[in-house]
This record gives sequence, structure tokens and C-alpha cells, in this order.
Amino acid sequence: MSLDDLKKRLRQVDVMIVEDDQAQCEELRDFLDWSRVTYHVVNDGLSALEALDQLEPKVLILDIRLPGVDGIHVAKEVAKRPNPPVTILVSGHMDSVIEANETPAQRFRVIEKPVDLRLIGRFIRDALEKKPA
Repeated sequence: MSLDDLKKRLRQVDVMIVEDDQAQCEELRDFLDWSRVTYHVVNDGLSALEALDQLEPKVLILDIRLPGVDGIHVAKEVAKRPNPPVTILVSGHMDSVIEANETPAQRFRVIEKPVDLRLIGRFIRDALEKKPA
């Protein structure tokens, strides 16, 4: 394995969680531990954008209402990147869900909190089983 291959492998994680609610974050962590997927956690939008410069997750679980840079802004920035991850926006606020659903032609799913872990699991499984182009 070349040094470049090793560096790329170290950048890859299956899932990145961007969530400022510690209870929700812990529930997602427990689920991902049980699911045996690799993950990285950050708690705000700016940290997410910075981490995405270093990591290449296949799935991004992204709270909409975050301190500082909100999740919709992060999702739009991520969508501009080559090979963006499958992005799942989550929110406990119906107005945020409606706003996210009205965003034109983006590549993300929007679900309400409390998060249905079976649904998250299905999205993750589908993304991880997808063959690279």
C-alpha cells in the first residue's frame, strides 16, 4: 500500500455526526457502536466544515439548528464538493424541516427528531453498500 493510499484510508470514516444535543449525539453513537461502523462526531457547523476538509465520510448526519453555521448551510457547502456524502438532515423543529425540504434539488434526506434509528440504519446501510462510481 502506498503512502497516498494509506493517507486516504485514514481520512475515510463511514459516518460523521454533526449534533449539538448531547443526548441525541449519545443515542446516535450508541447505535453506531452497535452497528460497528466508523464515525466521527462534531458539535457545530463550523467544526463540521473543518473536519470535512480532512475526512471523507460516506454519510453525514447533520442537525439543522446548530450554533454558528446552521446545518442547511453546511449541507449546501457539502453538496458542492466532488463525491459528497449522503446527507441526512435532522431537526426537532418542524419549521426547519419544512425549510430544508423546500431547498431546491439538493442531495439530502430530511427527517424529524426524535430520530428513528431504523431509518438512519437503512440510510447508512444503503450508502455503505453503494458501489463507488
